[in-house]
Amino acid sequence: MDVHVKKLREICRNGLPNHSQKQDYPLGISSSMRLVDEKIQVLAPYIQTPVLISGESGVGKEVVARRLHAIQNSPGPFVAINCAAIPVSLIESELFGHEKGAFTGSTKMHKGVFEQANSGTLLLDEIGEMPLETQAKLLRVIQEQIVVRLGGEQDIPVNLRIICATNCDLRSKVECGEFREDLYYRINVIELNIKPIRNRQEDILPLANKFLNVHAEVYSGEVKKLDALASQALLEHSWPGNVRELKNTMERACIMTPGSTIFTHDIFPQQPELANEEENRTLKIFLQARERTYIDVTLRENNWNITGTATILGISRKSLWEKMKKYDMQKSTVE
Repeated sequence: MDVHVKKLREICRNGLPNHSQKQDYPLGISSSMRLVDEKIQVLAPYIQTPVLISGESGVGKEVVARRLHAIQNSPGPFVAINCAAIPVSLIESELFGHEKGAFTGSTKMHKGVFEQANSGTLLLDEIGEMPLETQAKLLRVIQEQIVVRLGGEQDIPVNLRIICATNCDLRSKVECGEFREDLYYRINVIELNIKPIRNRQEDILPLANKFLNVHAEVYSGEVKKLDALASQALLEHSWPGNVRELKNTMERACIMTPGSTIFTHDIFPQQPELANEEENRTLKIFLQARERTYIDVTLRENNWNITGTATILGISRKSLWEKMKKYDMQKSTVE
């Protein structure tokens, strides 16, 4: 078992190897994010199929959308628009474009995001906040792949992938009459649900280390390392702001930490130093998360073969099944 203990310690200290993080599992090493990536691989060739990405604010819905765009290798660009951030009076102009003189202040022709994203991908973020009147026009564009600019008469054909994202329950909005049912079923051909990061702990440390590396690249500085207790603190935090909060936290820690090692107080300066009792509790959480990661990696390296994985781990098949149940690890087909 010495070799396995050594491997586990390396994962605890450094996270997964770079080839696993960057090439095999670009969205995350957790089973839920790997499943999302597997669905994306299947979806990629069907560029006219709408996709709905759901999940809490900050989980990385746009990152997933960009991943799908990159895999499908479209010749056109990736264009994103936040439906909640546009005034109601301007949303149709932003979506469909307008001709010169279409309304007061329109001194020149403007292409909407559908035309801008032609031959590529359009992300309509916070689709649930779109006005009902605009939803009806959006449905027509999705169904017919034709745009008519405001003030214009010409049908403009568009060929693009439409991805909608939401952090709300669209089904509930349909029932309340706040979202068109026909549009809901049209955009929800394939749904990708992104779990909050608190429910996929094994992604926390790889993402944190990724943000440390990115910060060092952007500012041409030294890559800072996480202290062991700082890693534990990251795993224990509930992350209500999800990946966005984690990214901002690591950026702040990089800026405010004078040395090359980031400690707990550098990450959470508002919290007092951990007491011994709390340290023991966070250590348990840390070790459980690392155990899950180690088992998950070994399972996938062995094609989810239970007997073979149990042998490599030095535990019984029954013990492995119990740990998989404990950590909610599963695959549709397990040998």
